[in-house]
Amino acid sequence: MVIATGDETFMGRTAQLATSTDGEETPIAKEIKDFVLKVSIIAFTLGITFFVIGMVENQDIVQNVVFLIGIIVANVPEGLLATVTVSLTLTARRMFDKNVRVKNLESVETLGSTSVICSDKTGTLTTNVMTCQHVFYDLKECECDTDNPLAAVKGDFYKKENDAIRNTDFLKLVRCGALCNNAGFMPSGEVDPTANATESAMVKFSAGHVQGEYRIPVPEYRKKHHELHQIPFNSKNKWQVSIHELPQDMLLENEVKMDGIHDHDDGNGDRKRALVQMKGAPERIVALCDRLLMDDEVMELTKETRQTILDGVMSLGSRGERVLALAELVLDPTIYDINVMEPIIERKYGVEVDESCANEQAVEKFKVVVHGKDEDTNEELTWDGLYISHRRESRWPTHCTTATCPMTSLTRLWCRAICCSRSWTPKRRTPRAWLTSGTRL
Repeated sequence: MVIATGDETFMGRTAQLATSTDGEETPIAKEIKDFVLKVSIIAFTLGITFFVIGMVENQDIVQNVVFLIGIIVANVPEGLLATVTVSLTLTARRMFDKNVRVKNLESVETLGSTSVICSDKTGTLTTNVMTCQHVFYDLKECECDTDNPLAAVKGDFYKKENDAIRNTDFLKLVRCGALCNNAGFMPSGEVDPTANATESAMVKFSAGHVQGEYRIPVPEYRKKHHELHQIPFNSKNKWQVSIHELPQDMLLENEVKMDGIHDHDDGNGDRKRALVQMKGAPERIVALCDRLLMDDEVMELTKETRQTILDGVMSLGSRGERVLALAELVLDPTIYDINVMEPIIERKYGVEVDESCANEQAVEKFKVVVHGKDEDTNEELTWDGLYISHRRESRWPTHCTTATCPMTSLTRLWCRAICCSRSWTPKRRTPRAWLTSGTRL
């Protein structure tokens, strides 16, 4: 069944919109047009002026017309076209040497007057595929293997005395790249193509080293480090934080010494620690750190070291690479013990409903104005004297118990009371709020 043909179809309407777009003049075309208009006005003005003077002095009209044409032609810049064309051609040739193809010569002048070029990130201009090309750790830049991103294990990441053992500080970097990451995996083992390109590049680079060091894939590695909490990345903070469980058997060789943690497992090998990991903009991450792990030793992050790191970031960024910083901290289990179960708070009171309130009436909040004078002595009260306390009366109404009364937990409230519009009336003998000085509210 045909419902539309030709220009009435979607493709037809799209083609019409494309052909109906008016081409805007380039800046150089506007300037040339303005220049030619001014020159023409001057030429015709001079020609007509001398023609009138010639007719007054000499009545030979043929001679005066020839003189008029000569003056007009003499004012026309005949070399303008050739000069503009040669200039734009030479500029286009220089841009060609910088791998810039120019289709229209007039666009060369437009590009030359541009101060800022805004281009889209990866995905529109590229295939939305990023690869980890360099790693900056131990205050040095290391090149990564980009031939096989999921098995990029070649590089300066191993101990000098044994090239089969990876540096501990590098393993920390790999751990953070694999865990503080939201890029998922497909059942086939490939990274989810819909994941963020930057996070995909990080987890691809980490996958090869995780597989080589622990003999397990990243999804299984993440299960061993269960995520407890996460603060997602946003453009305001420019960082992402995640907290994971760190099992005893996944601790690195210098984990205890590095973080000042004393082993107090008491023979229980299943004890876990809390691992906080962060990634984001280098300047934000470096500003939040006070220590640096270098050559398996913890060092103070001095001002000179910070500048060295930022200089390395600028070096990578000047080559068009997107740079992210990684940081982590193993929390002291004596203070942050995640092995202790959270207490279960049981409800002590049943849920009671005030049947006198209609279903369509909701609990409302009212702001109570508290005067700063004592009604008995008419003296000014201090701000600390304006706390509001709640005193229970001997007789409680059935609709307002300790569990349901909105004032029970507000033993000290700054100039505000929360009450029910139907329950808080004198007729029902509800609890009253008193000023600490004795003035009734």
